[in-house]
Amino acid sequence: MLVRAQPPLADAPLTNAGALAGAVAVIGRGVVPFLEKVRRAQAAGAVGVIIVNSEDELLPIRDDEAGDITIPIVCVASSFQLADMPALLEAWRK
Repeated sequence: MLVRAQPPLADAPLTNAGALAGAVAVIGRGVVPFLEKVRRAQAAGAVGVIIVNSEDELLPIRDDEAGDITIPIVCVASSFQLADMPALLEAWRK
């Protein structure tokens, strides 16, 4: 299940941990470093994170400081159709 983080940019501790537990968090890019966003989602119980860029480009996520992160992270361009994500996740699980 995909759940939008609250606040949407994960620029503060997430307030919807109950909804995020066991779900994939969808988070907007914003100014907070990617790994900080992911740590907040992981602490809220998310099993993965999709970061949606505010522009139509892909950005790399550096992992040199991600030693404590245990969930997968994907960054997508703003044009990516999130409606297609559940089918993609289901295919990946098979």
